[in-house]
Amino acid sequence: MVWNKLPFLITLIASILPWMAAFFDLKWITYIPLSLSLLTYFIYKTRKQSKILSISYGFMIIFFVIMISVSWQLSHSIGIGSGGSIIIVVLTFIYYNLFSSAQFGIPSRYLIKQIHIIYGIHIVFILAELIFRLAGGTEIIVSLVGNATEVARYKMYNKAMFLNYIGFENMTGLGGLLLGSQSASQVALFAMFVFAPFYRTNIFYKFSNIATIWFFLSLVAFLISITMMASIIFSIFVVLFFFYLPNSKYKNIKYQLLFITMLIIFFMPISRILLFNISNERDFLIYFSAFYTSLDNFIHLDPINQFFGLGKNASSLMTSIPGLEGERADFGLGMLLNQSGVLLIGSLVLLVIKIFFLVQHSITRMMKFSLHQNPWVWLATVNSLIALGWGLSLIHYTPAVELGGRELFAFHLAICLLSVKNMKRNCVLIISSLDGK
Repeated sequence: MVWNKLPFLITLIASILPWMAAFFDLKWITYIPLSLSLLTYFIYKTRKQSKILSISYGFMIIFFVIMISVSWQLSHSIGIGSGGSIIIVVLTFIYYNLFSSAQFGIPSRYLIKQIHIIYGIHIVFILAELIFRLAGGTEIIVSLVGNATEVARYKMYNKAMFLNYIGFENMTGLGGLLLGSQSASQVALFAMFVFAPFYRTNIFYKFSNIATIWFFLSLVAFLISITMMASIIFSIFVVLFFFYLPNSKYKNIKYQLLFITMLIIFFMPISRILLFNISNERDFLIYFSAFYTSLDNFIHLDPINQFFGLGKNASSLMTSIPGLEGERADFGLGMLLNQSGVLLIGSLVLLVIKIFFLVQHSITRMMKFSLHQNPWVWLATVNSLIALGWGLSLIHYTPAVELGGRELFAFHLAICLLSVKNMKRNCVLIISSLDGK
C-alpha cells in the first residue's frame, strides 16, 4: 500500500463531508477524517512492525502540552475545550509520518498534483454553486443543508459584497464546500496563491496556460465569495511577497519602492476596499464590540482558567449582540483562548509561527546554493503561506479548526515539515559534493 498518498485522500474526503454532515445533521460524521487517520496510522505502524513509536522532540513537547491541558479539563469535568485545535496537531503528526513512509518520502510531483486537485475542486464547486443559485436553486440548497442544528449549516445571512455591488442585490454569501462564507473566501484566496505566477520557482513551465486559467478562475471565485477577513489576509500576503518571502519574484528594491509609492498615493481607497464592511462609526463600534467581547471575558478570568481554559463552559460566553446577527465568537482566537487557555492555544500559535519561519530559513539556504527551481522550494513557500493564512483566519471565526478546514490546515503544516526535511537533505548533498571536490 502506498501510505504516503493517504493524507491526500483523507483531506479530500474531509472537504466533502460538511455537506453530508449538514444533510444528515449528525455530529459523528465530522470525526470520520480523524478516525480514518488514526486507523490508517495504526495499520501502518503495525505493518511496519515498529516496536518503538518514533516521535520528534518538537512533537513530543506539543503532545505533552496537550496531555496536561486535556487532563486538567477532564479532571475538572468541563470537557475538552477546542477538540479541533488538538485534531490539527494529531493530523499533522500522522500526515507527516505517512508522507515520510517511503525511503525518500513522497515525491514532490505527487504533492504538487494533490494540492492542485484539492483547490481545483474547491474552486469549481464555488463557481458551480453561484451558477446554481443564480438559476434559482437557493431554496433547494437551504432545504438540503440549511436546517442543521448539530453541525455547521448553509447560512443565508452572510453578505455577498462584490455580487451585490455588481447588481445581484438579492444574493447572499456563498458557502463553498466547507459551508461558510469565511472558509469559502479563504479557500479561494489560497487557491489564487497556489496557481499564482509570483514565485521564482517555475513549476508550471510545461502547462503555464492551464495554470493561468486556474489562476483566473480562482480570482473570480475569490471576488464572488470575498469577505473582509479574506481581503485582510490577502493584503498581508502581498506585503510578505514584496518584503519577506525569499522565493518571491517581487522582493527587490524596485518593486518595493513601487509598492510603497502606490500605497501612499492610494491609501484611502485601498483601506476602504480592504475594510469594506466598515463605512461609519457605528460599523466600527459593532465590530469592536463583537471582537473585544471574547477578549474581555478572557481578561476577567482567574489565572487558572486563563491558563487551562473553561472547556465547554466557554459556550456560555456565546451571547447575542443586540442589533447584530450571530454570536460573540467573531474573534475566533479569543474564543479558543476562553475554551482551551493560554497553555494549549498559545503553544499551537507558537508552533505555526515557528514552522513558518523555519520554512523561510530553509528556503533562504536553498537560494544560497542557487536551488530556487527545486520543486520543494515551491512546496515550502506555498504551503507555509497557506498554513499562515489558516492561522490568521482565526482572527475572525474558527473555520480553521472545524471540519474540512482543520484537515487542510494539518495537510499544509505536514507538507511544510516534509519540505524542510527535503530541502535540508538537498543542502547536505550539495555541501558533501563540494567537500568531495
